[in-house]
Amino acid sequence: MLAGTAFFALIDIFFVSLTSSLGGVRLFATASLVMAGIGLLATSHFMPRARRAGNFVRGFPKRRINLAFACISAAGYSTQLILAAALLSDPQSPGLTRALVFMLVALFGSALARAWEVAGIGHRAPREGAPPSHPAESEVEVVPPPQVETV
Repeated sequence: MLAGTAFFALIDIFFVSLTSSLGGVRLFATASLVMAGIGLLATSHFMPRARRAGNFVRGFPKRRINLAFACISAAGYSTQLILAAALLSDPQSPGLTRALVFMLVALFGSALARAWEVAGIGHRAPREGAPPSHPAESEVEVVPPPQVETV
């Protein structure tokens, strides 16, 4: 679920950014509205699959993070949808435009966090039998500097 929703968030940001670079607040709002709808559909599609896979079952090691990212996805796309609809109704509002841009930044951050979690970066447990990557201070052999004789 994490990989799929991260992918859709990045696709959302890509297409909204690409189409809005062509110009106009209405195009930006329309692209955001369409992509938020697609994101909500994708999230609603991934949720039952994740539930069937057991990602939300008590005792599943990543249950809390999966639930958090599922809620963040749904809330993010819902917020994007609401802001886009509001911007379409008032295209002269710099506050709504700014809020929608910040929403894209938030979606990007969320996608990066999900990708980070999928990759297992930062949560890797040491493999059994593998040497530690950094020895403890007590395990480091201290070598005295060479003695130089002076005449």
